[in-house]
Amino acid sequence: MKKATSDQTRDDPRIARTRQAVFETALRLASTRGFSATTINEISEQSGVSKSTIYRHWDDVEEVFLDALSNYSRSYPVPDTGNLRDDLIVYMIDYARSLTDTLNGGLYAHLASAAVSDERFAAIQRDTATANRETGRPIYERALQRGELPPDTDLDALHELVSAPVPFRFLVSRRPLNAQWVTKHVDHVLTLVGYAPTT
Repeated sequence: MKKATSDQTRDDPRIARTRQAVFETALRLASTRGFSATTINEISEQSGVSKSTIYRHWDDVEEVFLDALSNYSRSYPVPDTGNLRDDLIVYMIDYARSLTDTLNGGLYAHLASAAVSDERFAAIQRDTATANRETGRPIYERALQRGELPPDTDLDALHELVSAPVPFRFLVSRRPLNAQWVTKHVDHVLTLVGYAPTT
């Protein structure tokens, strides 16, 4: 269980710097080798934070990762080009490119693996997916208001239809995630759902 940290302690700049150093090092190591292959010793050596200090805040390496992942975020700017097609192309190209980044893509892959057998990691994966869905939701809501989508469109289902093939292509089929593919994919999905551009 993660050790309790008071708000006052969290606000201490020295502790904040220590936590950040541990988080950055732990996630960098995990992005290339996975969570189970990374140790407290390695995190301590590469972060410059003593093992005793790390154990003062976390019981074990799994708690370090769970805390680090909970505080890690990769934001995707939400475009507003005036039409759904262009918004989705811009948004999904940014998402696809993020997976080709060594840190973000590695963490995505290893989190997916860890979530299969550990409910704690699965909860973080679900929270991340929910946050990403809510971040992109204004794109679909604006399109609905403009009349570009049928009024009975299930926006959550549409989001999954648009976004799910990206991690599938990254993790399973191992095919390129480039702007050409993203554009073709978005156009195909919009054709299926009855997209009607207003401009």
